[in-house]
Amino acid sequence: MTSEKNIAREIIGHLESEPVGGLRRIEVQKRLGHIDTSYFRSIFSKLIAEGTIVKKRGGRYVVAKSRSLYSGVLTLNQRGFGFIKPDDGKADLFVPPENLLGAISGDHVQYAVEQGEQGPVGRIVKVLEHARQDFVGCLIEQQSGFAVRPLRRDLPPLIKLFQNGPKAELNGAKPGDWVKVSFVPRTDERAPLTVAIAKRLAKSATITGDIRAICEEYGMPSLYSGETEQKAAAIQPQEIQREDCLELDAFTIDPMDARDFDDAISVRKLKEGMLEVGVHIADVACFVHAGSPLDRAARRRGFTSYLPGRTISMLPLALSADLCSLREGEERLAHSVFLRIDAATGEVVSSRRAHTRIRSRHRLCYEQVERVLKGEEVDGIDAKLAKTLNLLGDVTRKMREHRAACEQFIPFEGLERKVLCTGNPPQVTDIMDIRQGVASELVEELMLAANVEVAKEMSTRRLPCLYRNHVAPSGEQLHTTAELAEKLLHRRKIRLTSRSHIAAFLDSIRHSEYSDVLNMLLLRCMPRAQYGVVNQGHFGLGKELYCHFTSPIRRYPDLLVHRQLIAADAGAPLMTTDFLAEQELSCNALEVNNDQAYFALEDRLKLRLIREKQEQDSGFSVECTVLKATPNGLSLYVPDYGMMAFMPIDTLFGRRWRYDAKTASITDGRSSYRFGSTVFARPSKMDTVRNELLMKPVNTFKI
Repeated sequence: MTSEKNIAREIIGHLESEPVGGLRRIEVQKRLGHIDTSYFRSIFSKLIAEGTIVKKRGGRYVVAKSRSLYSGVLTLNQRGFGFIKPDDGKADLFVPPENLLGAISGDHVQYAVEQGEQGPVGRIVKVLEHARQDFVGCLIEQQSGFAVRPLRRDLPPLIKLFQNGPKAELNGAKPGDWVKVSFVPRTDERAPLTVAIAKRLAKSATITGDIRAICEEYGMPSLYSGETEQKAAAIQPQEIQREDCLELDAFTIDPMDARDFDDAISVRKLKEGMLEVGVHIADVACFVHAGSPLDRAARRRGFTSYLPGRTISMLPLALSADLCSLREGEERLAHSVFLRIDAATGEVVSSRRAHTRIRSRHRLCYEQVERVLKGEEVDGIDAKLAKTLNLLGDVTRKMREHRAACEQFIPFEGLERKVLCTGNPPQVTDIMDIRQGVASELVEELMLAANVEVAKEMSTRRLPCLYRNHVAPSGEQLHTTAELAEKLLHRRKIRLTSRSHIAAFLDSIRHSEYSDVLNMLLLRCMPRAQYGVVNQGHFGLGKELYCHFTSPIRRYPDLLVHRQLIAADAGAPLMTTDFLAEQELSCNALEVNNDQAYFALEDRLKLRLIREKQEQDSGFSVECTVLKATPNGLSLYVPDYGMMAFMPIDTLFGRRWRYDAKTASITDGRSSYRFGSTVFARPSKMDTVRNELLMKPVNTFKI
């Protein structure tokens, strides 16, 4: 039987061939030739239901765009308007608030195009498919009854309960609680949205409540049960021929609070100035058998989620923190890549891969290695180990220099400010500055090299693979960023038209006071890296071939690469490209969701810390950098907290401020605020439900 998609395309094609008068349904069926009537009517009805085709007077059907009706996906802005991304790939279309018809972000909609005051705008005529049926928000009580303020800022700011008033169904919730609610179906699409409370989650004014609300909203999995942990602890690994590498002087380098150790390193000198560096990766695939309940659970999770105050492991702790973890002093199964490196140049000359048995002799943390590489003596690290670390530090520095010269990778060096959330119940204690040091560069360099060598092997052997792709950013975005950088740095003709230009520019501003802001702006120009069965190269790293291999404890794509290599080594059936294409979609979606959950919680906890600082000090203020001036005010970056904020124009002191489109600034004729201006400000509103930070200026500023 011809596929449903093909028949749908043929139906649309025949209707498009008669764009004016259209065709009756029976005429379309005749043009298709011999086809089962009930099958045809089923497909035809689906096209009508989704709005692809519409019925005209006289019983004739046309493709929707023949009546100036189109379809696309809506994204709402927190200020109430939206944009439609058309299905046909054309440019996004602005939709004013009055034309939304109650649609919300992610909805697949049918729309018409109208002429607005400043150009074409969209008007939604039908919601074809709702993106979501429920969400998490905070219950509030108003004079008119109860309503819910959604956690996500791309949902309307306030949605009323369906049954309101004294008899409202609250399911045990009280005003101020986090609740999960469901949309109530509308009989009239022009009627306002309403919701019903499905369950109470927690109080919204607590960190524990925030964590639970974020986990519920983003569908984060629960911790593994005790029964699952016991079953995982009893798993017997798959048998495969292994090299005995127990005598290697291997060691791990991780953060001080790490619990899962998925990579270890060894090094030994060869003849003629060569080094053999072993990158030993936990052989997780030998424990997580394809298709098993544990494999399905790991696939649903996709990644370990490192949320502030809660870590949700992809694998049971019996594996991730014990049987698979390369713990100090314990014999473990590993999947190793041995890199043959020219010690003088840092070039990887060749490599080989092997299934091994290893024993990590030392559990090191970044801080210790950092001090050793700076020439300091560190307790617990003897002269022999210090010499090995310095040897690795020297060769990985040369590897990085070699990559910079040959591949011109983009050396982002922005400072990340991470909230520290510890304890039970969890408490926010401080903001930690994270900037990559020489110890983390040492580990990164070796992991990158191992990933590249595995990707090369997968490609050479034509093994279906999940590559890690990163496409180039758009020229328009880079051009806009270059113009902003020119104004900020008072430089002319900054070129960001290639990877080498970007790398040279970042190197030139390394010591600039605007380094963090410009790194952030350039990083925001970059598309997300994604997994894909078709290799597209990695723009940011300058790699022609790249995949993820080095973290199978916490990333499912790495586990799939390991599993494919084991199958190839054992002569077993391989995973097909079609199967991996399904995993590509799933892993990319799960990675985005993980990141969104992390930042949603991180920013809320930062807001709580800012509120605490303000309560302790009534004169509390921070230095902010203007990222953009708009007619409504200033978009700000708060460096001390790594957060975005907004300063409304009506909070600026005393004078008559206005927006100047020519200079993209807010000015009173004598002074102005524009991109790069420094503003000293204090919080005026901290909304931990909607995750909004509004600022007002203190009575001084610097241009």
